[in-house]
Amino acid sequence: MQKTDLENIVKKYYPQIKKLGLNFKSDETKVVDHLKKYPQQMLNDLDEDEMASIMLNAMDFSNAFYTDFEGIEYEIFFDSLQKISKEEIKFKNVINEVSKETYEKGIGTSKLKFDFNGDKYDYTATFYYDWFDVKIISFLNKIIEEKGLDKRIIIFGDMNVSYITYQTPDFCQKIKEIFPMLEADVL
Repeated sequence: MQKTDLENIVKKYYPQIKKLGLNFKSDETKVVDHLKKYPQQMLNDLDEDEMASIMLNAMDFSNAFYTDFEGIEYEIFFDSLQKISKEEIKFKNVINEVSKETYEKGIGTSKLKFDFNGDKYDYTATFYYDWFDVKIISFLNKIIEEKGLDKRIIIFGDMNVSYITYQTPDFCQKIKEIFPMLEADVL
């Protein structure tokens, strides 16, 4: 089996990722070093598109963050959004109320309360064990739009990785043009 040429793949896709407007601290050498931590057999089984996607895991972004939507607390998610927006969107007093009965059953709803840019909001989240209710993103984007802000919370990635960024909606088109193997959406 032929060994995957990580250096050339990174050299090819690294500049493409920069074109998206994602800010990252990892240089090409760090990305290659990170990829070398994966089992060689796995790397050999991936095609170039899959390798480009896996590269995202090796990059430390200042305006995007990784999530798998399982086990992430709303407070942590909101804090991460605030950081990547450079505090254009601000959250305070985030409380997720889950009844004891719902928590024990692992299914039901929870009441999410928070302040967003100075205004109070409530959201009834679907509670299913430790899964994150992604519909909160649509709720937040409606608030962002109502407040007259140009950017939106965008999910991008593939079945292996999911990232959240705070960009103008044209980011979705850019990512689809540069990386057609990735999905990007404003929920």
